[in-house]
Amino acid sequence: MQRVHGGNPPPGVIDFSTPMNPLPRPGFIGQAMGSCMEEGVVDRYYDPGMEVLREVVSGFLGVDDVYIGNGSADILSMLPLVYRPSRVIVVEPTFGDHAIQSRAWGAPLYRVTMSISPRGLGLDVDHMEGLIERRSLIILSNPNNPTGMEVPREVLDAVRDLAVERESLLVVDEAFQPISTVESYTPGEGVVVVKTLTKSLRLPGARLGIAYGDEEAIGLLEAARQPWPLDSLTHCLYTKLLSVYGERVMGYIMDGLRTSLRGAGALAGMLRGLGLRVYPTTTVYMLVEHDVEHPLLNQELSRHGVYVRDASSFHGLTPRHSRVSIRTMRENMVLVEAFKRVLGGALGWG
Repeated sequence: MQRVHGGNPPPGVIDFSTPMNPLPRPGFIGQAMGSCMEEGVVDRYYDPGMEVLREVVSGFLGVDDVYIGNGSADILSMLPLVYRPSRVIVVEPTFGDHAIQSRAWGAPLYRVTMSISPRGLGLDVDHMEGLIERRSLIILSNPNNPTGMEVPREVLDAVRDLAVERESLLVVDEAFQPISTVESYTPGEGVVVVKTLTKSLRLPGARLGIAYGDEEAIGLLEAARQPWPLDSLTHCLYTKLLSVYGERVMGYIMDGLRTSLRGAGALAGMLRGLGLRVYPTTTVYMLVEHDVEHPLLNQELSRHGVYVRDASSFHGLTPRHSRVSIRTMRENMVLVEAFKRVLGGALGWG
């Protein structure tokens, strides 16, 4: 049983494998954390109903009551267990350990692979219609991870309509939506939206998962969760950030998105100039395609100070695909120079 994720670079390199807000973490996050420690929150349990945190998260996102879990990955793992679907249909490529977890779910796993081109993502809805039976659970990410592209709204609507018609559930993984140009999908009957703020706030180690939408599914999650899914420090941190520093949190996220989009345009142009195929993005990472395969590519890039996400573990992609985080302009230039040296040597340019 092997799980493959980003965030495991060798020491001393710039990590382009873990996408998150490219800007330095602002001081108010440290202030909020320090305040929590001074209040001694780690010395006691918090309210197991998490009423205050749920209220401030709901207000920040502008939605009704939410379910809180230990990161979006936690929620995506729990949903099939509590919903007890007849089958799980995963729209690939996407984040998740679905193949590993399907044995625990006790439901057969079906994969539907989207087409990927510079024009965007495509999905054969007629094929989906043939797969969705009563009480199916369908999972897709938007913006898509690992491509960074938006799933067309007409595709989402068509899949939602099929889910409602067949008494099934569509799960839209919006882990990167808060720091993207993608509009959040409307929850409701047959739809659960899953989010996190850890990417947007550069806090991958402070796990916060959020789900809202279909009442039955959210009720099952709530009934199955442990009393304290977050540690006391994380619970306090997000409560303070979203209640006391809410406007500054939103400003930091928007500044990070603007930085990423500016960087994406420049970075894409330079990488294309080196012969890479670069796909459009709406968020803080992009998919690139290259001639040198992984793991050799990452081994060579690491020698020049950078590390990218080998995307071959994503269903439908190959060792010639990488997910590349968009960082500051200075760091992006280090990445370009590393690619230039590696590919130049491989192609005989140097």
